[in-house]
Amino acid sequence: MTLALRLRSALSVLLLLASLLSLACGGSGGSSTTTTAGTTPQPIVYGKIRKTTTVNGDVREYYVHVPLKYDGKTAVPLLFMFHGTSGDGEKFYNISGWTEKAEVENFISVYPSSWRYCFTEDGQTNNNTKWNDFTLVDILCAGETARDDVKFVGQMITELQAAYTINAKRIYAAGFSNGGQFTSRLAVDLSDKLAAVASNSGSLRPATAYTPKRKLPIAYMVGNMDDRYMALNNGQPLPMDMAAFLAVPFFTGVTGSYVQSFGLQQTYTLSGAPGVEPVATFASATGAPGNLLHMIVVKDMTHMYPNGDNFPLSAPNQQWDFFKQYSLP
Repeated sequence: MTLALRLRSALSVLLLLASLLSLACGGSGGSSTTTTAGTTPQPIVYGKIRKTTTVNGDVREYYVHVPLKYDGKTAVPLLFMFHGTSGDGEKFYNISGWTEKAEVENFISVYPSSWRYCFTEDGQTNNNTKWNDFTLVDILCAGETARDDVKFVGQMITELQAAYTINAKRIYAAGFSNGGQFTSRLAVDLSDKLAAVASNSGSLRPATAYTPKRKLPIAYMVGNMDDRYMALNNGQPLPMDMAAFLAVPFFTGVTGSYVQSFGLQQTYTLSGAPGVEPVATFASATGAPGNLLHMIVVKDMTHMYPNGDNFPLSAPNQQWDFFKQYSLP
């Protein structure tokens, strides 16, 4: 059994004990509870909580994990994890690894579910869940209306701040695939509320300039065996040499979008493990602290969100080390 699996097993036992203690004290125990958004459970309900909220007439759902260290007195960070196409919040609550990281670091993690649409992608028509990133409107079937997911996130933040003691300067967003694309949109449209963002296998549209509300720290990660991007490299694995990777036309365009939109230098500094996990850091063109982009390529990683079990690298561990360096000014 891996360390991550042992941690999950231990966490399940601790949450069960917390639930039993809550029941003994007259509380509403259980590791999965549905509440009305904006209310404060008394006593504190730990673990998995399903919440709903209405956005422009649509009932939206999101899952919240409250760690056992949370006491309701000390303000804690807030972390959003956005799933990919066909996923939902509960799935990524269970598999992303962020619930376990929240227990260790004492922050509240949130796993929203996107809306289901008819859309045409890669020549196939689907009916599945998608986030409203900057590209969704281009692929929707006739008669479909893109939901305002930026408003959904803003509303969740407001409701969670009312329900829990949140450090408003330390709100972060991570996303995978289509969730990574949406997280990239949040870096533009909700950067006044987010301290930093991290995207896996999902980015801004290539060669497109945006106007963010604030220039913030961004991390982008992709595996060199990700088939979605190998298709853009003549079916070949992405180069592990950073200069060659950035020369792949798609990533030249993606990097250009971030550089132009967030006012970054066109040159980069190289760090990380050469040939295994190189990191190109694009710093602020004006020297502004906290205005930067990390471009990260991971050897042998496919199209996945690595949680330490499905791949040796743990994105929650690595991304939390990135996030915790930053807070809103």
